[in-house]
Amino acid sequence: MKLGKCICISGVCAVLISSFCFTAFGKADVKDNEMYMRYITKEDTELFSLPDEEIEFNANKFFTALNSSNDYEVYIAINRLIECYNDSELKTKAFNAIEPFKADSREKIANAADFACDILTDEFKNENVYVMNDGSVFFNTFCNYSDYGGYNKIWQIKDGKLKEYMTLSDPMTYIRDFYLSPDKKLLAVKACSGKSEFLFVISPLNGKSSCEIISSAKNKIAFDNGYSTDVRIDGENYCSAEEIKWVKNNILEFNGSFTYNDVGKTVDCKVEYDFSNGSIKVNKA
Repeated sequence: MKLGKCICISGVCAVLISSFCFTAFGKADVKDNEMYMRYITKEDTELFSLPDEEIEFNANKFFTALNSSNDYEVYIAINRLIECYNDSELKTKAFNAIEPFKADSREKIANAADFACDILTDEFKNENVYVMNDGSVFFNTFCNYSDYGGYNKIWQIKDGKLKEYMTLSDPMTYIRDFYLSPDKKLLAVKACSGKSEFLFVISPLNGKSSCEIISSAKNKIAFDNGYSTDVRIDGENYCSAEEIKWVKNNILEFNGSFTYNDVGKTVDCKVEYDFSNGSIKVNKA
C-alpha cells in the first residue's frame, strides 16, 4: 500500500561489502562523536546496488555486515535483519547475532539492537513498537536515525507474519512518530520532509486511511478566512503540528502552525479531526 499526497552467495557479499565505500554515505556525518545520518536512500539500505532482477530479501550480506568496521553498515544490517522474522531459523540466527550489540557503546547501534531483539523475540515492549487491539503490531525501522525521524516504510506483524504495510511517498521522507488511539483501533502517523509536516490516520481493521490532515486543515482555514493558498507541485505545505493527542477514540487533536502567501503569513490554530466522518474543526489559538 502506498500513501500519496491525498502516501547472493555469502562469500560474494563479503567482498562487495568490504569494498563498499564509506563515501557512499555522502549524507552521513559524525555529530558529537555519534553516528549521524541525514538521509537513508533505498541504495543505502541495500548496502550496495543490486541487479534489477534481484528483488528478494537477502539476509547473508546483512549478517556479514554485522562484522563491518563501518558503523553505518552495522546499523543498517541490524535494522534490515528484522526482515528475517518470517523464517524461524533465520529469525533465531538474527536474534543471536544482534543481541550482543544491545551492550554496544555506540548508542544508536545499541538502541537499534534493543529494538530489533524486541521484535525478533515477539516481546513487543519497545517504545517504538505499537500493538493494536486485534494483536497486530506496527513499527517502522531505522527509528529516529535522523533529527527528522525514521525511514518511510510502515511494517505490520499480523497472525505471526511480517509484511510491509505502507510506503510513504515524497515529500513524506521521514516517519517522525506514531500515536495509538485509546481503544488501539487507530494509528495516527506523523511524517515530515524537513520543511513540512504531515499527519494521517490508518485503520488496520478495515484497511482504510484518512486524508493528509495538516494540508486539509490548512485549506479549510484558507477557505474560511479568504486566504489564498497555492498547491505546490512538490507537495510541501510548510506547516507543522505539535501536541498531537487522541481526545476520544476517533478524534485526534493538535496545535498547528499554517503558512500562507508563500510563507509570508503564519496562522496558529487548534485542530480537531474526527476519523469517523472525516470532519475537521479549527479554532484560532
